[in-house]
Amino acid sequence: MHDDYYGLREPAFQHAPDPRFWFETAAHGRAITRLRQAVEQGKGVVVVTGDVGMGKTILMRRLAGEIDVGRHRVHQIAGGALQVEGLLRLAAPPSGRQGGRTLLLIDDADALSPDCREILSQVSAQPDRSPVQLFLFGAREQPGGSVRRPATVQLSALAEEEVEPYLRHRLYRAGGQGRPGFTDEACRALHRLAGGVPRGLNQIVARLLRHGAAAQIDMFGAPDVAAAIEEMAADIASGASAAPADAGELRALSERVAELEDQLCTQQQKLRQVMQVLVDWLEQDEERRTIGLQALRDTLL
Repeated sequence: MHDDYYGLREPAFQHAPDPRFWFETAAHGRAITRLRQAVEQGKGVVVVTGDVGMGKTILMRRLAGEIDVGRHRVHQIAGGALQVEGLLRLAAPPSGRQGGRTLLLIDDADALSPDCREILSQVSAQPDRSPVQLFLFGAREQPGGSVRRPATVQLSALAEEEVEPYLRHRLYRAGGQGRPGFTDEACRALHRLAGGVPRGLNQIVARLLRHGAAAQIDMFGAPDVAAAIEEMAADIASGASAAPADAGELRALSERVAELEDQLCTQQQKLRQVMQVLVDWLEQDEERRTIGLQALRDTLL
């Protein structure tokens, strides 16, 4: 098992969003800062948008874990499972004895039913500092187009330079002690393949660790990333994947693998050209030939 080979207490790249693995990228740092300000200022409605897998759920859970439950009532809700009766009960203003505010954190808010959206529209019509505050995660637009005056927060992908610290952080949280490592080329390949989306990175690197444990790899390069992607694509094609992707995802992965292989081929050709120039230069002078000429020739084979 790859967790044993790399000395991990638990999977570092599991699918389930876990706030213990929160990593503050530039985009996520801006988002959590704005959400904290919204809680403090009592802004009525905050809409958090972002593509699938960008980290909206873990952001919601991180925020929920920071809110002072001694002052406010916090409810984390899955939008697709929310019923009108439950929403009415949760959105009811607290009694005068309770004080504080009710904060509704709704994940997958774009999956809300039309009736629930209408109720939220009525709740959002209240002035700022109202006793009920809404945080809607996942909606690309205001639910039903009727939620008024929302503050919007947009989540974006990881930058290329954030990939390596992101991976290192998750491995550390899972009990890792510096193994495995990732070359700059591997991180660039991972960023390109996943588009900087955290969930995509997690899926690829989870497979990469399995591949690495079998081959006892402690430093991953771009060819290892390509091999892991090809294994994933083969599993999906054969129906053996535990979490199969749809046809569009498979096509995208295949295209990215082909691009990565072309890039690696080009880099290898350029390296061979440079090495040939160096060999020619060494052969022009007797003294230079002591600089491992045979080793360079072997490299070109």
